Amino acid sequence: MLVLGLILWPLLDSGLGPGIARRFGWREWPAPKRNVITGTIWIVGIAIIATLTLWSALAPQLCIPWPYNGPVCGA
Repeated sequence: MLVLGLILWPLLDSGLGPGIARRFGWREWPAPKRNVITGTIWIVGIAIIATLTLWSALAPQLCIPWPYNGPVCGA
């Protein structure tokens, strides 16, 4: 899934980016290293992956109640 995301991300960024820029009133979609929107999405994604990794490594028996199919545990 991660590899698929890494492959599709540039395609989504180049395809959807100019439309988003027009909605914001920007002249053009910023370059990848200076783009606040895609940079924020990357950082949030990495933080979610890191949190799930730490949860499964440090507290595998910690379970969160989940209404649909019962508790969700770290490992």
